Amino acid sequence: MRGRGRDGAVLVPALALVLLLGGGSGVRDAPAPSGVPAPVVAAPGVPEPGLPVLDARLVERSLATADGTRGYLWQPAELPGRAPLVVALHGLDGEAGAFARGTGLAAAAADAGVALVVPHASGRAWNDGRLGPDGPDDAAFVRAVVAELVAEGVVHPGRVVVSGFSNGAGMAMVLAAQHPLDWAGVVAVSGELLAGRGATRPLPAAARGGAGPPVWLSHGDADPVQPWAGRSTRSAWLPALASVDETVAAFRRANATDPAPERWTLPGGASLTGPVQVTTWPGPAPVTVYRLPGAGHGWPTRAETGWSATDLVVSVAATS
Repeated sequence: MRGRGRDGAVLVPALALVLLLGGGSGVRDAPAPSGVPAPVVAAPGVPEPGLPVLDARLVERSLATADGTRGYLWQPAELPGRAPLVVALHGLDGEAGAFARGTGLAAAAADAGVALVVPHASGRAWNDGRLGPDGPDDAAFVRAVVAELVAEGVVHPGRVVVSGFSNGAGMAMVLAAQHPLDWAGVVAVSGELLAGRGATRPLPAAARGGAGPPVWLSHGDADPVQPWAGRSTRSAWLPALASVDETVAAFRRANATDPAPERWTLPGGASLTGPVQVTTWPGPAPVTVYRLPGAGHGWPTRAETGWSATDLVVSVAATS
């Protein structure tokens, strides 16, 4: 369970989240050019007829949505009762199975007794706003997947963490901004909010009926795909992006964090130019950013950076 800091704020224990970190091979994502109906339900952890078993635990399932039949990978927790859940969203042109394995999320979640869902995007990208109102309603799809698992009694509705990489990180933050009461935590890796008129921003707690979730961001300050300072290009596949600082500020305002941050460092790995710089703004729903000096666009692993996004994601769920 989350404890309370000296200011009374609900906090996931810092050492549990910053010193456990390790494992998994890198996953990278390159830029490219150019009212839900009743779901189709399979028994928890059992693949539907004709769909493959990807390994002993990770199985393919489908769900009927307003955008057609959508698929997702499901790995139940090997513990009785309602488990904590990680929702993990792959990046642009990514693939759910490769993402679950390449990040080490499937193995780490299983070891921690955490259930895992890895949805498939309906095309090349999640609609974090870049595909407009005529694009797929990915927020409704992801929420429907979670609702299905909660209804089956295998997932605890108050212990659901949404995470993602790159475009998937942007989608995770849109879900947090639009539906803040659905999530126990948000972890965004190498992703930023969209920039420009109409881009989604989280609302203040008073306007959304309660405090939002704690937010963790991890970003390399040499990222050429989603630069720390943001991006000005404007196209469906490469939309304009807010900077990391602007993204952090949006969630800090929404979560009413303390103005004075706490800072510390973690030893950096061989691919970094210095230690990992961690900054946390405490409060009822803290906001934390991990700045990886010299790192590009990728999913941090202990082998490359001395720090693991996978263990952060799983630890947030396990301690929620």
